[in-house]
Amino acid sequence: MAEKTNAELLDPETIDSGFTPVLRGDLASVELDGEIVLSVPLDAEERLDGERGFDTHLLDRTAAVMFECFDGRVTIDQLVVELGDVVEGEADVIRADLVELAKKFGRAGLLIGVARAERVQPELSTPTGVPLGSPVSFTRLTPFTGASIDLAATDKALVIFWSYGCSFCVQIADELAALQDALRSADTDLILVARGGTKEENDQLLEGAGLTGAAVFEGKFPIFDGQGTPSAYLVEGGKTSSEISVGGPWVVGLAKSAAGIVDGA
Repeated sequence: MAEKTNAELLDPETIDSGFTPVLRGDLASVELDGEIVLSVPLDAEERLDGERGFDTHLLDRTAAVMFECFDGRVTIDQLVVELGDVVEGEADVIRADLVELAKKFGRAGLLIGVARAERVQPELSTPTGVPLGSPVSFTRLTPFTGASIDLAATDKALVIFWSYGCSFCVQIADELAALQDALRSADTDLILVARGGTKEENDQLLEGAGLTGAAVFEGKFPIFDGQGTPSAYLVEGGKTSSEISVGGPWVVGLAKSAAGIVDGA
């Protein structure tokens, strides 16, 4: 059977409570303490610059419950009735929330028969961090795992600003795990400064990716003020020895450079 063209697919903005949501069968999902990380395959023409072959989405606990119900059995109206005994709230409010969630899933390309919203390449400005050679003023970090560390006394470290809820961080976890041995051989410590999530949540995510060689810390770290996640610096002798790298592909590129790996070599 031929696949439907985009013109034949349903506009997600037209979804109403009579719609029967059916999730795509090629989604990959990982549950993390009640939340779900979804991985969605992307065709070559759907990928934005710097993206790999998939897109990721983080569902909070409420959306995760609804996600399990979008199995093509019933309409949203019927689902409201089924959820009446397990979800608190007025039926009209639950119905409106389910319709909005279905629209959101449709825009993201998660539903069968619904047209994904056009994906637009974001306008990127050149990231600016602290100047090269800036002292790392806050050197003591509170450990999630391992002992506290003094970056001023560390010969060389790759320091990554990380967030448990950041889909771009989740995307590069496997790649960083694959670089652990090479970084170790290059005498470079791998340090993650976590923003958000408990120790258990961060450990579960990192262990799932095999990223077990990293030291994970929490706390305010001034060299990352105003920056998003993931972003990273190389630090040597308590000073930055690289410009800031911002975004998954660029953080991985900095990690490869620190490990002495040249792509295509």
